Amino acid sequence: MIPNWTWNQYGRGFSTRTGKQESINWIKKNIPKDARILDVGFGCGIYARLLRHEGYKYIDGVDVYESGIRELKLDKYYNHIFISDVLDFYFDYYDLIILGDVLEHLSLDDGKRLLEGWIKQDKTSHILISVPYELKQQPTEENKHEEHLQDKINEEYMALYYPYLELLFSDEMDDLPGKRIAIYTYTKKCNER
Repeated sequence: MIPNWTWNQYGRGFSTRTGKQESINWIKKNIPKDARILDVGFGCGIYARLLRHEGYKYIDGVDVYESGIRELKLDKYYNHIFISDVLDFYFDYYDLIILGDVLEHLSLDDGKRLLEGWIKQDKTSHILISVPYELKQQPTEENKHEEHLQDKINEEYMALYYPYLELLFSDEMDDLPGKRIAIYTYTKKCNER
């Protein structure tokens, strides 16, 4: 069973457990255990924790917010942790990039530019995105980056602005009744360049 966490004293959020099992199942089906994985905006490291449990060996994390990383011992789940805005983060290639509850924190223009850049520059062959639908959220006192800049996201919005992503799963969040979360994926096609 996947635990259901929310926040901690360091301002690092835990996302809902809704959709996590579906995400992990998709990763296990599509991504080999020796793949290079980047966890973007990793919060409390739930994806890295779950993937380590499944035997994945190479997971890096990039997060704009440094507080709590040492105190929560997040370094034991990641091979490398980078403190950087993902919009400024340079890397060569990862087999899988995870944006778990991150896309909504970027403006529409930044989100599109980021994902389309990774795809066009051949920076990854797989992307997994977890995103809440139509969820407003303000910055917290501890973490100004918690604000949702795309708070109108729904299935139609994703199809219009991110047409290369495929809907894997959508359901009501078990810890936020009336609000939905969706999991989207991207897989590079053999002839894509």
